[in-house]
Amino acid sequence: MIAYTNNILLLLIMMAILTVGEVCRVPVEQSYMAAIPPDDARSSYMAFNGLQYNLAMLIVSITVTIGAILPSGIMAIIITAIGLTGTLIYYLISPGLDARKQEVEIKQAG
Repeated sequence: MIAYTNNILLLLIMMAILTVGEVCRVPVEQSYMAAIPPDDARSSYMAFNGLQYNLAMLIVSITVTIGAILPSGIMAIIITAIGLTGTLIYYLISPGLDARKQEVEIKQAG
């Protein structure tokens, strides 16, 4: 919707929804990053996690460049596909992350 519409009310509503989603996502991500890495490799995990910002900036710059050429409808489809791909990746790796987090918590408790 954000990539497609110019209606200010819809844009504000969508940004409010995105803000709520971000507020819900960040604490969960941080709890995984605190629990999963072993103590001796924590800095490596954090450095690799920092690459997510650089990858996001790369994707943004590519979509802005492509957006100058393609119509907004096609850009909305591309951005939606990128978002759904990210959601699918989270869906696929979440069970493994949950299992690893539980293992770490059991080791720390025991």
